[in-house]
Amino acid sequence: MDYTQLNSWVQKKLQDNNDYKSSYEKERLKNIIGCIDLTTLNATDSPTSVRQFVKNGIHKLSINSLPEVAAFCVFSNFASQVKTQLVHTNIDVACVATAFPHGQADLQSKIKEVEAAVVAGADDIDVVINRGMVLDGDYEGLASEIKAFSEASSKVHLKVILEVCELSLEQVYLAAKISIENGANFIKTSTGKGSSGASLEASLVMCLAIKEHFEKTGLMIGFKAAGGISTSEGANQYWSLVENCLGEKWMNKRYFRIGASSLLKNIIADLA
Repeated sequence: MDYTQLNSWVQKKLQDNNDYKSSYEKERLKNIIGCIDLTTLNATDSPTSVRQFVKNGIHKLSINSLPEVAAFCVFSNFASQVKTQLVHTNIDVACVATAFPHGQADLQSKIKEVEAAVVAGADDIDVVINRGMVLDGDYEGLASEIKAFSEASSKVHLKVILEVCELSLEQVYLAAKISIENGANFIKTSTGKGSSGASLEASLVMCLAIKEHFEKTGLMIGFKAAGGISTSEGANQYWSLVENCLGEKWMNKRYFRIGASSLLKNIIADLA
């Protein structure tokens, strides 16, 4: 499928599926909470601020009798600390790695970062690709890096971040396919640090790659939307998109995530 065909397909899907902008029931919002990776990835993060971030998140869920979020997503140097805080919960620890958010470092350094996150207790590792490889058409190099990250991550869930704002839809599609074929358990839209975050268009293309892989192999790959999703309406759009494209069996934290820092607070306000 070339770029023109892909773009036409995306536009048609957006027009055909009004559910992407559908209204939502409160029960849907509770289901979305269970798929949130509650995220703090700030230059000013510290042991104290991260500890308080996790504490506040757990407290908000508890006092409002809401489901647990899927994970807390932090820099890997906070992994062991957060793991200790979550010991009496079913919430996972997700860590970013591979020279996040730019992916610009030598391969061995990035592999060591993944390995260190595993040792620190990460349940999920969100790695970021080197987009320069995609822009240069070095898909063989990209495949080799992702395969190395997959091997280094052992049995930990590997989420591969494409940073869709820096790629064309065709490049998103190719990068998604390569990520899936070389060990990604999830493909993720964005770092949240780019010029823009997730988009429905790029998400559709990523879901197309997931669907094609499932039809070919029977293996389910997860999808994570991240970057700029802060409202109940926005989160519901991505839920509806994935449900319509991939099906109901994707709609749980094993195969669907939303990475966000302020979404939980806003959903709680809408549920009040």
